[in-house]
Amino acid sequence: MPLDAAASLYVIATIAGQRIAVDAADIAAVVDLAQIVPVPLAPSHVRGICALRSHIVTVIDLAEALGQPCEEISRRAIRMEIDGHHYAFVVENVEQVEPNLEKVHVIDSSIGRNWAKAVTGRVQTESGTSLLVEPRRLISASAEIT
Repeated sequence: MPLDAAASLYVIATIAGQRIAVDAADIAAVVDLAQIVPVPLAPSHVRGICALRSHIVTVIDLAEALGQPCEEISRRAIRMEIDGHHYAFVVENVEQVEPNLEKVHVIDSSIGRNWAKAVTGRVQTESGTSLLVEPRRLISASAEIT
């Protein structure tokens, strides 16, 4: 995603109490997960798999993957297709879709080791500031954090 993507649309969500923004063009749907089937020997951030709209979807708990375990597991998720694979990224809630009001601001690694793997910047919308999360980096971060 270009860092000068002012006026791009972002889905604003929350994980581990932190507002995040994900490019709306990367999201297939916002869903409520039903039954999640655990996968034996999977890392703790991989909650399991579930069936969503005729697809088997890997369910990834973003908070857990980013080293921010939550007391209560949400059933709300952002569904994405990345490199032909279907994923449901569990979030605490989804607020709304909003345009970015200005240039995307770069964030350095002081944000923390785990967050830095998934966050590419900071966006400003009418409802406030959010960390910009790149879905492809989320898959890499989830695969590396065990």
